Amino acid sequence: MSPYQRQRLIWLTWVLAGFVLCGVLVLRGVALAQTSAQVRHAGPVRSPDNILEAPRQYLHQPVSLEGEIARVLSDRVLALRSRATRKGLLIVLSDEAALHGGPHRDTPLAEGQTVIVLGIVRPLNRQEAIGLEAQYRLGVSSSNLLAGYVDHPYILAYEVRLSTPSTR
Repeated sequence: MSPYQRQRLIWLTWVLAGFVLCGVLVLRGVALAQTSAQVRHAGPVRSPDNILEAPRQYLHQPVSLEGEIARVLSDRVLALRSRATRKGLLIVLSDEAALHGGPHRDTPLAEGQTVIVLGIVRPLNRQEAIGLEAQYRLGVSSSNLLAGYVDHPYILAYEVRLSTPSTR
């Protein structure tokens, strides 16, 4: 193989790799947009108690809920107050919620604030907790999550915003 052919083959390989990377990024963006659109059409606003009292009804479904923050465990993990359980409903902010945090980007979320959460209800088990810790760098260890919330549903949030009187 001549040096010219080798150089051309290397160039074509890089161009092909670039096209593959662009395709992967586009598909990931489309998937995120579809999930986000599903969540935005999640139906009526629920309370954390609705989710915790009948979790199977909501598992893997997009929901919108409103509740008061009981605890902020890290900048990506919080719990909403609930009468159904003392620990509350666990909320994990996805990359989308963390990047496009809305009004709380300037004002950190704090206990006692009322928020509206859009997200997907998921079950929390050992593998899920380890995966969440690895994927989202939660700032809370998976063992701490498991200790308080194992076998309970949690919300993987795509949007968290402060509730205002006009949104209630």
